[in-house]
Amino acid sequence: MADMDAGMAAAERGDYAAALEQFSPLAEDGNIDAQYNLGLMFNYGLGVEQDHGEAARWYRQSADQGNVDAQINLGSLYDDGKGVAQDFGAARDLYVKAAEQGNSKALYNLAVMHDQGRSVPQNTTEALRLCMKSAELGAAKAQNYLGYMYDNGRGMDPNSVRALMWYSIAAATAQPGPDKDVATRNRDQVFQRMTPDELDEVKQLTRDWLRDHGHQA
Repeated sequence: MADMDAGMAAAERGDYAAALEQFSPLAEDGNIDAQYNLGLMFNYGLGVEQDHGEAARWYRQSADQGNVDAQINLGSLYDDGKGVAQDFGAARDLYVKAAEQGNSKALYNLAVMHDQGRSVPQNTTEALRLCMKSAELGAAKAQNYLGYMYDNGRGMDPNSVRALMWYSIAAATAQPGPDKDVATRNRDQVFQRMTPDELDEVKQLTRDWLRDHGHQA
């Protein structure tokens, strides 16, 4: 009999053929997690030929049952037009479902949509609200985007102190990779134009936020 734990263990050790053997019958029987994992495998070509259409099919079945990660990943496929016709409205609707469950990535994606006026009327105030919620939940992309919004006066007057604070937080909390690199680059650029007093304020604000959110300052 198929076993979800056995499938996850196989996937973790890179034995995707064994994972596929476990996940497939479970997914056909309606297992929400197996459906999501099959979506991942087809999305990224793990043990199967990459097929975004098949990924979308399995994500959709899982998303319809309330799987937040499946909702976000299916939304991303609609955003990018991969495996499905590009449809920003469908992407938005999926992000809204995930955001209603408090998902930080969905909140960030919606913030960008509102800031850019993509599938919704442009509303920088709403974008700032959503981005702040996502950033407070720890999403490094949202923290970096908040820095951009403060730096460029998106939804408020420009504020270099807050911009540098959020860029610094994103650089400190992001995992190594592109997000951390972008935040670090943005932080260093804003740093160059700050006064000593402003830098002292930023350091204190950043330390306080990191401490209050369980990070070592």
